[in-house]
Amino acid sequence: EAYKVVSAGDETLIYRTALTVLNGKELYLQAATLSDNSLDIAYSQGKHSSYIRGMGRVLRALDSTIPDDITEFKLTNVNASMGMHQAIINRKAFNQNLPTNTYQILARETELTAVKYDKNEYQFRPESKLPFHYWKITPDLRSQIGGPDGFFFGDLRVAVQSELIVKTNITITSKGSIGIVNGFDKLKLKSDSILPHVRTEIVQYLKESQKYNIEFMQVNHFNNPSNNIYTKLSAGLLEGMFGGVGGEILYRPFKKNYAIGAEIWAVQQRDYDQMFSFLDYKTTTGHISFYYEEPNSQVLIILKGGRFLAEDSGIRVDMSRSFQSGMRAGVFFARTDISEYEFGEGSFDKGFYFWFPVEAFFTNYRRGSGGFGLKPVTRDGAALLSTHQDLYSVTEASQINSLARDWGDIYD
Repeated sequence: EAYKVVSAGDETLIYRTALTVLNGKELYLQAATLSDNSLDIAYSQGKHSSYIRGMGRVLRALDSTIPDDITEFKLTNVNASMGMHQAIINRKAFNQNLPTNTYQILARETELTAVKYDKNEYQFRPESKLPFHYWKITPDLRSQIGGPDGFFFGDLRVAVQSELIVKTNITITSKGSIGIVNGFDKLKLKSDSILPHVRTEIVQYLKESQKYNIEFMQVNHFNNPSNNIYTKLSAGLLEGMFGGVGGEILYRPFKKNYAIGAEIWAVQQRDYDQMFSFLDYKTTTGHISFYYEEPNSQVLIILKGGRFLAEDSGIRVDMSRSFQSGMRAGVFFARTDISEYEFGEGSFDKGFYFWFPVEAFFTNYRRGSGGFGLKPVTRDGAALLSTHQDLYSVTEASQINSLARDWGDIYD
């Protein structure tokens, strides 16, 4: 309460107080402006998977320290220097509904809008301590399930995941691992595909990278040129089997339940040891994507049409559902312009997957997810490039559906 004796006229102290208090709770103030009785805060956070919970934590921190004559908070959520959303919240309404946890009333009285973030428009712009390096060590399991050699083959590894934030909108992400226990010795299945071997040489990749490997290492540049429009450029080792350069653009209107994206990538196949050398195969792959989330069932439908890694063209359909726990389960299939004979066993690409939030296994809040997916058979047709930090995932907080479902977390 000592901070509250400061009047709203002491702008510098208010800014510094907000910076200190929020940063101490892993809610990072990016910029701020004090105007009359309103405090406008731009913040980023990577701790809470619920964006509404993160917003609530910002509100509590500000309410406990900022002078009482500030009656309104404007909170702008930022990710990779891109504006996700802005919430205009009446301070009195926030406190009135806190004792009874009547978040429904607060939700009706809160204005949520799209926002284009420009740090230069703010009065207080603290200098970011960049570059910032985040890394963690985790166990890692690679597997090959099914096939004539046996039902299950796998290896246990120690992985290091790293993210270097060079600038607020430029990151370098990577993952490498070292093998501990290997069970691929009896795995001998060779590719019989008549298509370019973009996926069916998985056995060679698994066996020749069993001592150590780099799964991916890429540099990303994000931009938010206008409201609801986001872009990303990436280059490097994009996934376990391909490296290259490319980009995405996404139109994601804030108050709608759909999005439209496009991507294009010029890639070359990586060598089997998954280090820095490459094979001869090169191609260009790209898709136009349509995303639609049914608001009641929270079923997400993703339609992708374009050119796949083996230079076949067609459509991929992905359907998944998210649950209140944060888990997501889904199925997918794809049909392209190759025949069943050219595709090989299985006739067409299909499979299922599920993802679960990491915080489900801990008593404290941790952002991130793990999961598992399975295809009946690995073939080269309809193979998608698997890039990291795709725009639809990065901009999840930029659509009202992603916020509305979690209003119950505002006072958590």
